[in-house]
Amino acid sequence: MSNSPASKPEQKAIGFQIARIRTTGFKLNEYNHRPDEPQRSIKLELQYRTEFNIGTNILSITIRCYLHYDGELTPENILADIEVENLFVVEELYKHVIDGQEDLPAEIWVNMFGLSVSHTRALVSERIAGTTLTNTIIPIINPVELTKAFLPHKFESEDQE
Repeated sequence: MSNSPASKPEQKAIGFQIARIRTTGFKLNEYNHRPDEPQRSIKLELQYRTEFNIGTNILSITIRCYLHYDGELTPENILADIEVENLFVVEELYKHVIDGQEDLPAEIWVNMFGLSVSHTRALVSERIAGTTLTNTIIPIINPVELTKAFLPHKFESEDQE
């Protein structure tokens, strides 16, 4: 027993596993690639969408990844566009849904986003292999920083401590 007034109650670990990974969309526009213009750097942009079903304990994270040139996401700047659905089975998901909104801790999101982005990177690499984009370097992404960007409210109490 701790005498510290700031000690937090111990939380039970939440178990989850990967149920399925699948590409739900892919577009490649090799005609926009200009390898003869090295000053034009290729950027990576990620977007996400989540859905859950408490009846099946399924939480879905869909990652959309764009490889594009600097500037806005316009058709002439986009080189590749992939959407990857990652389904996770979360033990007793219903215990983490309050008023129709999920209430999972940040650590779970960090792990699930980390896995989802890793799957997406692998599928992008596989899809662009043998194309004019084959030598494109796809950066490694810090899952904690990504989760903070996607779900900043999950980290607000940490920032105030």
